[in-house]
Amino acid sequence: MEAISILEKIEETKVLALSTVTRDKEPRVRFIDLFLYEGQKVYFFTLRGKDLFEQLLYDPSVEILFSHKNNVQVRLRGYVKRLRDTEREIYLNKMFNKHMHLQSLYPGHARDVGEIFVLSDMEIEYLNRSVFPITRHLYTIGNGPRSVKGYEVLDHCLGCGICVRQCPKKAIAAGKPARIIFEKCIDCGYCMECCPVDAIRRRTCLNE
Repeated sequence: MEAISILEKIEETKVLALSTVTRDKEPRVRFIDLFLYEGQKVYFFTLRGKDLFEQLLYDPSVEILFSHKNNVQVRLRGYVKRLRDTEREIYLNKMFNKHMHLQSLYPGHARDVGEIFVLSDMEIEYLNRSVFPITRHLYTIGNGPRSVKGYEVLDHCLGCGICVRQCPKKAIAAGKPARIIFEKCIDCGYCMECCPVDAIRRRTCLNE
C-alpha cells in the first residue's frame, strides 16, 4: 500500500490523538477534532491560550495516531509549522467550513485567537492487525524522520531455528543467520529472550 493512500485514510476519521512534550519533557496527549487533510499535509487548530500552543512553540515534534476501520492503525511522526497571516486565515476558513458542527464551540473572538499548525514532512507507520500475520510498513514523506525499529539477527546466529519456531507471528525466516521480517513483526522481543546465544538485538540499540 502506498504512503499517500494510507495518509488519505485520515479523511475517514473524526478524531486524531495528538501527542507532544512539555518544557519539563513530560508527555501530553489529547484528541483533536478540528483538522484538515489537503495536499499530503495535515492541518489542525488550537487556541493561543491552550497548553498545546505553548508546547508546540517550544518543541514542534508531534505524533498523530488514528484508527481506521478493520483494525488498522496509522501513526504520523514529524515536526509541525505554524501558519501565518493570510495562509492562516485561508485554512481557518477551510477548516470551519468543513466542520460546521464545531463552529458553536469557537464563536466570535474565539476564532481570532485560533492558530493553525501543519504537518507536512513526516514518517508514516501503517499497522494492519486484522490479518495473520500482521501487515506493517514504514514510509517517509518529504524530509520526515526515519525511525530505526524492530530487531535484527547477528552473524553469530547458530541457525538452530528456536526463534523461528517460537515467534508468535511467524515473522522470522530460517537461515544462518535467521532473518526477521519487519513487515510481520510486532516488536514483542520474545525471539531475543529465547535465543540461546544472544544473537538477536533491538535495532534501536544502534542509536542509543
